[in-house]
This record gives sequence, C-alpha cells and structure tokens, in this order.
Amino acid sequence: MGPGSTSARQHPRVRDRDRRISAFVDARGVITQRTGLFVPAVLVADVPRLVERGLYARWGDWFAQICVVLSVGLLALAAWRRQRDREPRRR
Repeated sequence: MGPGSTSARQHPRVRDRDRRISAFVDARGVITQRTGLFVPAVLVADVPRLVERGLYARWGDWFAQICVVLSVGLLALAAWRRQRDREPRRR
C-alpha cells in the first residue's frame, strides 16, 4: 500500500515492518515520519482515534442477509417452476 493508495488516504496508518521501513501516514496519505531502510529506530507520534464508524459497523450484516433472502427466493422460484413443468398441462 503506497502513500497514494485509496485506503492510505482514508485513515491514519501506523506502518511497522520488521527490519524494513516503519512510518506514520496521515489521513491524506502523507508520510509524516519514517525510518530508514534496515535502520533500528523508535518513532513516537500522536495517532488520532477514528471517530466515524465504517459501513459494516453502521449497517451490520444487511448485505449478507439480503443475499440469503435473495438466494432462498431464487431457489424457491426454481423449485416452483420445476414442479410446474413436471405437472401435465390441462386443457
């Protein structure tokens, strides 16, 4: 995830990599502090707490529940059509 990626611009990030570059990335995707490559260092920064709730926290399992309802409905429709096609037609 580079500093220009969408997810980096949404929320502040604390990047920690074992024996690589560690960095603090703000909500705009700007690296505010970083270490050098393979340089032992300690970074200290204030990281703002995320105030807004994400989509899943606000709406919960609505997407999964809608998918289940639609799947059950489509299966019921397919079973009904199959049963209807098996019955002899009356004239």
